This record gives sequence, structure tokens and C-alpha cells, in this order.
Amino acid sequence: MKILPLLTCMCLLLFGACKPTPETVLEEKAMAYLLSDLELANAMSESQSLGAFHNDSLRLALRSSVLAKHGINEATLDSCLRWYGAHLPEYMKVIDLADSILSDTLQAFIADENTKIKLAAGDSLNIWPHAPSAVFARTQPTDFITFEIAADSTWKRGDMFTLRMASDNTMSELKATLVVDYQNRQRTTDAVTSTLNPGNKRRLEVKLQLDSNISAQRIYGYIQLSPKQGERAFIDSIKLMRTRLVVTDYNKYRRQTHRITRNER
Repeated sequence: MKILPLLTCMCLLLFGACKPTPETVLEEKAMAYLLSDLELANAMSESQSLGAFHNDSLRLALRSSVLAKHGINEATLDSCLRWYGAHLPEYMKVIDLADSILSDTLQAFIADENTKIKLAAGDSLNIWPHAPSAVFARTQPTDFITFEIAADSTWKRGDMFTLRMASDNTMSELKATLVVDYQNRQRTTDAVTSTLNPGNKRRLEVKLQLDSNISAQRIYGYIQLSPKQGERAFIDSIKLMRTRLVVTDYNKYRRQTHRITRNER
């Protein structure tokens, strides 16, 4: 009989360890999702303050709909906040998880928005992934600007990719190369290179016409300039334009490409 109180205490401690929050308080994961949804709703109402949510009653209605989605009301939210306010370690875990959820949501929004932009762009789109300008000098860490872009659902067979740039104060040869890997069994690759010598026109353009019979896997390449002593060359207005197939120009630009077959690894 003397051991019964001890067993009772141990059971209570174990129960408390398995369920750290009271029944009236949302557990950590549910609370984190609630806080992230409230933050998103608040951001949306502020960004549209002159539009759909132009007055306080509409903003309160939005907030109430978020609470209803999570099956609670303002009174329950107040209870949750009071409990977590008195248990700061648990509250910090909730905040960290909510931040992670918001970060993932933001990344999903950005990816979705980028896809919409690409789809809306239609026949012409600049997909250059880096800054539109660069400096080549002996003090710079490299003589190359490299890039790689994976194909997405907006790419079509036979697309044209055009790398354009302008040069200033160049004393050395400027070279640019575009390469495409295809998604076929032969592991086919097409490449095209163009150079701009000092004294020529200041603009360099490289056109890569994709094969209209094979789907592309990725496009990549580089811009290269090996500066001389004291040279400080500026490359700006860099663009990589993706346009649709122009039948009349197809054979002309296909003849400029160099084809290789990649070895299996």
C-alpha cells in the first residue's frame, strides 16, 4: 500500500511528459500552423489595405475565418497565448516551427509566381540567372561567369536561346558559349560559341537553336575574358532570352551548333 502513492506520482509524471499542453491549449505543431496562417492573413490584409480589405470589419472577418479553419475562436486563442506565455521554452519551439512553415510557404509562393510569369511571358522571356553586369580584371577571383538552368514545363522543343551582352573598356577577347543537354538515350549535347575581339563592335550575341525533335534537359554555359595587366573590362546588359521556334531561321542556326554525344557514367 505504501508504494501506491509513488506509482500514482510516476503515472502522472509520465502522462504529463506525453501531453505537455492542457486539453484546451493547442499542441506545438497545431499552434505553429495557426500562427503562420494568422501572419499570412495579416500580411495579405496589409498589402491589400486599399483593395479587398479596406476596412477593419473585413480584416476581422478574415482573421475569424483563419481561426475557424483551425477549429478555435478568439477565447481559445487567448487561452493558448496565455499558456505559452507562461511556458517560454515551449513557445520558442512554436515560434521556430512557425518561422520554418512561413519560409517553406514563401518559397512555394515564389516558385508558383515564377512559373506564372514564365507562362504569361509567351514567346519571349529573359531567364538570365545572375546579375546583368560584371567586371573582369586581374583583381577579380575568376575569368569566367558560369550558369546553368534546368528545363521546366514552359520550354518547348525547338526553342531559341540567345545570350546577349555589351562590353566596355575591353582589351582582351570576350568569349561566350551556350550548351544544351537533351533528354534522349544517346545523351546528345549541342554547343555554340561566339567571340568578340578588341576593336570590333561592343555587343556580343550567341544564338543556340534547340533541336525540334528532342526535349531539352538543361542549358548552361559561360562568359570568359582573360584580362591583361591593368585591364578593367565591363560587361553589362547581359540577357539570356528564350524565344519560340522560327521555322524560316531554324536550319540556319542549327548549322552553327556543334553536336557531341555524352559518355555514360
